[in-house]
Amino acid sequence: MKSTQNKYGRVAQLLHWLNALLILFLIPMGFLMQTVDEGARLLLYRTHVILGVLALGLTLVRLGWHWVDSSPDPPPGLAGRGLLAYKAVHWLLYLALLVLALSGIALNVVSGLGDILFAAVSGPIPPDLSDYLSRTVHGLTARVYIGLLIAHIAGVVSYQATEGDVLKRMGLGGWGLSR
Repeated sequence: MKSTQNKYGRVAQLLHWLNALLILFLIPMGFLMQTVDEGARLLLYRTHVILGVLALGLTLVRLGWHWVDSSPDPPPGLAGRGLLAYKAVHWLLYLALLVLALSGIALNVVSGLGDILFAAVSGPIPPDLSDYLSRTVHGLTARVYIGLLIAHIAGVVSYQATEGDVLKRMGLGGWGLSR
């Protein structure tokens, strides 16, 4: 259940993969909901907000679990810049997720979007959402997050291909993907 020196525990693995799944839905949904007609847009916005709040909750639980559970040592062979990148990307992913959630919540509050999506207020989605600072922060942070996610996945793939079975640390080992 808890992490060991070489592997994340089942709780950390489950929280990681649930959050990853949510994020894999949230990212394309965030871009798609800007291009569809009003009826579909309302449904996508509602779903995006609900999944975003779930991702925030899971992220807070993950951070809490990280505080009470020991983390495994970094993968063997990581040193210098590689170790710095490993640590920085992980913490920046957490930070970006928190900024995304808070800016999304702020946008819902200041624009009245939250009332349209979840209260008895009817009406279309405000057309001027891009006029709000929280929307700008959300959009820019989403793009930074995508870059960090690509760096994270590239690091995992690179290590898996050249150093050893790092996927095993997250419960996906033994797939024959390492050298």
